[in-house]
Amino acid sequence: MNFDDPENGANNKKICYEKLSKGSLIVSILLSIILISTIILRERGLEKTEELRKIYYRGTDVIELSKKSEAQQSEPHKIQKNFEQLLKINPETVGWIKVGKLADEPVVYRDNEHYLNYDFYGHRNSIGTVFIDVENSDWENSKYLILYGHYLKNGGKFGNLKRYKNIEDLKDNLIITWNTIYGKEPEKYVVFSVFESSMLKSEKDYFYLRRFEKLKGGEKEIEKLIEELKKRSIFNIPVEVTPNDKIMCLVTCSYGNKDGRLLVFSRKIRPEEVMDSINDEISGK
Repeated sequence: MNFDDPENGANNKKICYEKLSKGSLIVSILLSIILISTIILRERGLEKTEELRKIYYRGTDVIELSKKSEAQQSEPHKIQKNFEQLLKINPETVGWIKVGKLADEPVVYRDNEHYLNYDFYGHRNSIGTVFIDVENSDWENSKYLILYGHYLKNGGKFGNLKRYKNIEDLKDNLIITWNTIYGKEPEKYVVFSVFESSMLKSEKDYFYLRRFEKLKGGEKEIEKLIEELKKRSIFNIPVEVTPNDKIMCLVTCSYGNKDGRLLVFSRKIRPEEVMDSINDEISGK
């Protein structure tokens, strides 16, 4: 065989191009199938979340409940009726978060990895589930609580938190409701800081989020945190925050920084406190 034959070389090139084209087509088809499957899973996941909302908000009035498990019977606190059915579906349920009109989700506790890729029902799904930081094991009483949720373009999970970057949306969604399985009544929180940051120490916009050990240093460390949060907020929000307040942070992805996050900080509303006048005083920086 003459490898220098131009005609033979042309045929070889043609065969090579045909193989490459077929290979590219197969890869393209596989990627399309994966993409479509992911979209379908996400949509089903969001439909399931809507089912969970119906269960939570109607409590036990129209739900037939089975007997509690032995583990639930041994709990030292009484479980709220709203959560009894949810706990049957997922025993790692710890609460429910309602973020103005932007998010309305069940919250679980396990670790900081599992629920990134699993839904509330235990099925592998990229929409994940809103979960509490593993360091918040005493999530009932923690004074620095962190909740994580995926950013979904359709607004699912914590996807709509991006709207906090708009001053009018901020004003319309200042109040966050946090209800726990043992709580006597839902707790109300008011947003006081919103900003984007990086989780990489090498970046100039780095923010030290999981500073649980640092905050054990007492009031001075908490005051430093509050001062930093106020300074970094993209809006001036006239909400006083002290070391005695319970602080909650909602976390989702953002893409303005490397390993970026959008952070929404709020503090628990004090007894007899009125929030109506805050909206008029909020301004951009």
